[in-house]
Amino acid sequence: MDILENPSRIFNTDESEFMLCPKGEKVLSMRGEKNVYEVCGNNDKQQITVLVNISADGVVAPTMLVFSGKRMPKGIAKTIPSDWSMAVSDKGWITGETFFEYVANVFYPWLIEKKIQLPVILFLDGHVSHLTYHLSMFCKDKGIHIIAFYPNSTHIQQPLDVAIFGPLKKEWAKEVHDWRMKSQDSLTKYDFAPLLNQVINTRLTKETVKNGFRTTGLFPWDSSAIDYSKCITKEVENEVELVVEPVTTVDRTKDNIRGHEYLESLIEPNVIAEFKENINEVWNGLEQSKHLFEIWQKSALQSNILINDNVSISISPLDEENDINNTPNRAPSTSTAGYFQTNTTATASEEKRREILAKKISPATGGEGVPSPFKRNLLWPKSPQKKKNSTT
Repeated sequence: MDILENPSRIFNTDESEFMLCPKGEKVLSMRGEKNVYEVCGNNDKQQITVLVNISADGVVAPTMLVFSGKRMPKGIAKTIPSDWSMAVSDKGWITGETFFEYVANVFYPWLIEKKIQLPVILFLDGHVSHLTYHLSMFCKDKGIHIIAFYPNSTHIQQPLDVAIFGPLKKEWAKEVHDWRMKSQDSLTKYDFAPLLNQVINTRLTKETVKNGFRTTGLFPWDSSAIDYSKCITKEVENEVELVVEPVTTVDRTKDNIRGHEYLESLIEPNVIAEFKENINEVWNGLEQSKHLFEIWQKSALQSNILINDNVSISISPLDEENDINNTPNRAPSTSTAGYFQTNTTATASEEKRREILAKKISPATGGEGVPSPFKRNLLWPKSPQKKKNSTT
């Protein structure tokens, strides 16, 4: 833990691409001009990978440039500062080999030269090029503790991403613009290193580097210093709560309960009691009652009355009159007589109510006027008739 108390032993390294022709800033032009062009050379889209290494006490360790190609550009070594390093890869990206060469041949000798106490901590992202086996064995032997950030967290945990690369690239764009205004030539890879070195030495101050480690909570060690609000996306921040119209919900619940109440009025009480005992289970009773149990169970779920068995809905005389006027005068189906009870003590209004609902739900009417959930659950499908084999 004493390493975390010494800022000279805490490092963060990462790489980023720098354009030879960065995007320009706002310019003055003639009134009415719709397009203002900036003349660039044939290398306007070329970029060079730059590996930056910084410590918590504001010191910038040697930088490395990675060029694209099979061989190092001729004469490029003369333009590189003496304490920098350079490498080459097929696409100009950091690879496991180039990063190992940097740590073993540049960073570690620099630690010895500057007499920095070992072991040290090297924070970096978890890219595969940073976590090779040979590098891990070398760092373990030399006293360099590699610690990778959590995936997709470098925008809040890595000092280089939080406080260094953004401002550094803005200053780089300004410096390139000023250089081109003076020289009137396109920037080439041979001009890249001296110009970038000038930007780092003059614009990348110790205070900026220290603030990067302080903001990310790496030094001083403080997890509460991290800006966790960056983890919240705009979609979550602007999330709108959906409001369901209460009238629609009440009407649907009322229809469901009315249908379920009628269904139970047609089934024997002892059968309903057996159904309620198995309401949350698979039916284990008589096979001939299985289909009816599944219909009753779905009806209870849609009626939302599984817990409260004392729910009742009454129909006003006006509703009864409207139901009579809007319902065809057809007799209810009696195809399920084996399961239904006959209540001889029911009152006149109850019998009238059952007759109205029966006309609605009966298969003989085709389910006209019945809510769609009960069309599916309460109307028994007709049993398929077996066709007799015709003999000739």
